[in-house]
Amino acid sequence: MNISDAAVRKFGRAMPTFRLIYASRSVIAPEQAEGVIEAIVDVSRIRNRNVGVTGCLILAGGRFAQVLEGEQHRVEDIMASICRDVRHTDIGILEQKMVPQRRFSAWSLGYAGPSSFVKNAIVAQLARNLRGSPRSIEALLRMMDAFCAEPVPPDASPAKASDLP
Repeated sequence: MNISDAAVRKFGRAMPTFRLIYASRSVIAPEQAEGVIEAIVDVSRIRNRNVGVTGCLILAGGRFAQVLEGEQHRVEDIMASICRDVRHTDIGILEQKMVPQRRFSAWSLGYAGPSSFVKNAIVAQLARNLRGSPRSIEALLRMMDAFCAEPVPPDASPAKASDLP
């Protein structure tokens, strides 16, 4: 069950949610990247699941992009923590707004790491997103949707329905 399903079951309809999208530049040494990113993803999945936040993280060409969805104060708390993280810099908020429903409701943190295809597609999209146009943000979200269409790994599942407010 994903968070949207749980909200419908609990409240009778999908609840609006706060979405924040940012991009940043990684300062992780390439030879350390795999282990460091794996640790970030592991910790983030647990934290996000515990507070009912969902989303997707991508890394390519030394750039991160992430979508966070959930209660506004929880997303903002996580973003404050992200802003204090010294493993990246040049953090730019691409979008923050209320949306009718979660886009990544089945993922406490979907993650797409380095690969030639992913890298080329993401780097090109992030270059367009740095201009912040609504069309480029929507294209980035569609790319993340395609990634998250894969089966959900057991350790990436979101909070239980009983954990929702």
